[in-house]
Amino acid sequence: MSRAVRIMMASCMLAAIIASAALAGPATASSGQPQQAGSSPVALAITAVSPAYASPRARVQVSGSLTNTSASAISGLTVQLWSSGSPFAYTDQLSQYLAGNLQSADLPVSNAIWSPGKAPLQPGQTRQWHITLPAAQIRQMQSAGVYPLAAQVTNGAGGTVVAVDRTLLPYWAPQPAKSAGFERQQIAWIWPLIDEPQENPCGGLVSNELTASLGSGGRLAGLLSAGAEEGAAARLTWVLDPALLTSAQVMRDPGGYRVGADADCDTGRLLPASKAAAAWLSELKSATASQPVMLTPYADVDMTALSQRDLDPDLSHAFRLGAAAATAVLGRSFGPAVHGLTAADQLGGVAWPTGGLANYALLENLAAKDAISTVILDSNTMPPLGQAPPYTPTAVASTPDGEGPYMHVLLSDGTLTQILAAADTATTPAAQFAVQQDFLAETAMFAVQARVARAIVVAPPRRWAPPAALAAGLLRETASAPWLTPVSLGSLASAKAPASPRRQAPGDIGTRLLGASLLNKVRALDSSVQLLQSIRARPDASLYEAVAGTESSDWRPGAAGEKPALARLTQVEGYIRDQEAGVLISSSSRVTLGGLRGSVPVSVDNRLRYPIRVQVALSTSQSGGKGLIITNPPGVQTVPANTVETFKLKVRATAIGSTTIRLSLLAPDGQPLPGKYA
Repeated sequence: MSRAVRIMMASCMLAAIIASAALAGPATASSGQPQQAGSSPVALAITAVSPAYASPRARVQVSGSLTNTSASAISGLTVQLWSSGSPFAYTDQLSQYLAGNLQSADLPVSNAIWSPGKAPLQPGQTRQWHITLPAAQIRQMQSAGVYPLAAQVTNGAGGTVVAVDRTLLPYWAPQPAKSAGFERQQIAWIWPLIDEPQENPCGGLVSNELTASLGSGGRLAGLLSAGAEEGAAARLTWVLDPALLTSAQVMRDPGGYRVGADADCDTGRLLPASKAAAAWLSELKSATASQPVMLTPYADVDMTALSQRDLDPDLSHAFRLGAAAATAVLGRSFGPAVHGLTAADQLGGVAWPTGGLANYALLENLAAKDAISTVILDSNTMPPLGQAPPYTPTAVASTPDGEGPYMHVLLSDGTLTQILAAADTATTPAAQFAVQQDFLAETAMFAVQARVARAIVVAPPRRWAPPAALAAGLLRETASAPWLTPVSLGSLASAKAPASPRRQAPGDIGTRLLGASLLNKVRALDSSVQLLQSIRARPDASLYEAVAGTESSDWRPGAAGEKPALARLTQVEGYIRDQEAGVLISSSSRVTLGGLRGSVPVSVDNRLRYPIRVQVALSTSQSGGKGLIITNPPGVQTVPANTVETFKLKVRATAIGSTTIRLSLLAPDGQPLPGKYA
């Protein structure tokens, strides 16, 4: 989030000097990893603050770990807490402080000391430490806000600081805060369940990678578990990729599912039905039954790239395909009106472009062709015009879309998204605590910046991979923080955008779009797919799904990033060629008519596993424009699977003599099938 950086100066020179000396730790952001100064022999980390925010009569426990990273035993170590009686004034100061770049007026907190005792800390040994004290003792906190909180380790020889770690501590006094004019901030979470598309054109899967993610301890299992456990209280809105639902449905088929098949659909491995996929789908259906759900277009196709390359029909088809697939799997409607949900929670007209980025062309197409009335964009896409206000504006905005008066816009907070992205690598308790506490402090700053109710939209990365416990903890904090009121995304989508601050129109679509070369190949593939689908008695959704998989936002530009997409595209091309080779037309090499009228036998050999619908065309080559005329065209014929059907074309000769005829197969709409001649 673009904000002017302002440094809060110490209230007095002496305090500034003390703070500078005491907190001169490493100038790296607090990541929850043990912090140490230079070649310090110890590593220090804050791993918990309980409760997560301070209040007037609460006792606060700060916990952490201290590890001897040297080769020798160490004695005389002391952990001391430091803080300030003045809260941060601006949001940007939070990251500045955590990075060690803000010399705040931190002072030692009285009686907030821990020592490992007389026993030395052995090499490689870790000791857990806890310091408990009344909140009022932490530098006389009195006003609502976010305060610095640091832990530092000194050694016994001269009290030299050898390691430091920093965190943030919100302070909130509910009744005084209310009387002072603070209001709760509305906060809406979107909870993405999106993964790499796996469908192949044979109705199976490209790989079996989903098994680990859907099973116990997997990424998707953890997200679902956290959302199911805490989602109702946090009022989250689920964002589902229908391609993921289809893949899980394929995996739970009682007859098993095939993985890694080639274009002929006969190779690959047949695996037994996945219990993990069945359990995951069952839990998802239960968890989302009475909660708002938003769908991505099928395979979470790259909306902006498709719009940029004039592949809007593909995007529209992906929206329709996604709604149909999700309805089939979850057994609930995703149309304009969904039974059991309020009007505000109907999300059929909401879209979340890749990366939260969009331009005027995409918004115009979404509004005109896909009935989208609300988009979720990153807050950096539409910054305030002119000088930024000294607070974070509300997430509800609007912008012209070229179709109606305005497109409704919900701006997800870019800073919160960055904080949540760190959860992907938060493998230690300290790192997980850092993410959770940073998130809580950032939202507290929203509440104290401007004393009016505003809206916050939280959008994690699309393929977010937090530990399940951390994900659940973030939702619990959202529901319990006294400065937040959880609301559904739909309620914000129906809210009126304020007149100020005025915002820039979205125009930045970034550089991480699918490349022109890939999408030009997709465009050519589309024509072949449409022709093959037109001769099938029942169009095959798997083929459309496989094509959408080549356009997924999961693929990134460049040879390496688009390699999986090109592999899938090559497989679809091979599948289409294989299907085309399974339809043949033949006739006798010589046919004698008994006069000027007669019949020409034509055989259509359908070697495919499904019925097809085709028609036969006849053309002649004879000098003088003479030849044969079909007197009773048979029209479109249905040929069952693995069957040879013979038709007799009734013809009339326009003259006596020999005529060379050419028979060809056409699709029902009259389009010639490539290479089908006799």
